[in-house]
Amino acid sequence: LGEAASFAAVALPSSLDTFATGSEVSRSLIRRVVSTVRSLLATCSDASLQVLGGFSCGALVAALALVDLRAADGLDSIGLLLLSGRLDASTLCRAADAAQGARESLNVFLVHGEEDEVIPEQEIHRGITALREEEGKTRCGVSLQTFFHEGGHEIGDGTTGAVAEWLGGGTFPLPGSCCSPQVQAPPTELPPARDVPSQHGACAD
Repeated sequence: LGEAASFAAVALPSSLDTFATGSEVSRSLIRRVVSTVRSLLATCSDASLQVLGGFSCGALVAALALVDLRAADGLDSIGLLLLSGRLDASTLCRAADAAQGARESLNVFLVHGEEDEVIPEQEIHRGITALREEEGKTRCGVSLQTFFHEGGHEIGDGTTGAVAEWLGGGTFPLPGSCCSPQVQAPPTELPPARDVPSQHGACAD
């Protein structure tokens, strides 16, 4: 993503079995992520492109942390990147509506392996269906794009290029500051990203 990009990481449990959404462990992890994001933004307040993401159970932690960040901090411009993680429609809708006064849909990019042995692809499609069923029920929508790669519970071939394409494809403002990720499109042709027509449109009045 370029030398000018700023990153922060939070260690999470290695197994989904150790993570429960309502547990104190999960709440502690979410608080750590929220605190880390706030600290990073405090030192890079002029960043024009911001994405919070996670791999496996970290994807759900990122989504839950985004609910708190949008509600408490009004950060309605942060996108969400889900790598080999569960797609929880209710959490995404909560995150979309959490920011008071937000008028844009929450931008989400989901990457998943077609042979994922931990979270089967079928489970992801059930989440996509559930998200579609929420259309019109929330003030803000969720703009979802997906990329399915060959392989299992991993960051598979084509993932980096697909994410770069999403970041630089007009979904977000173009990077313009020293703290913004600089995206270079790969020279080779990318595997096609699957656009899911689950865009609920702009926020209602």
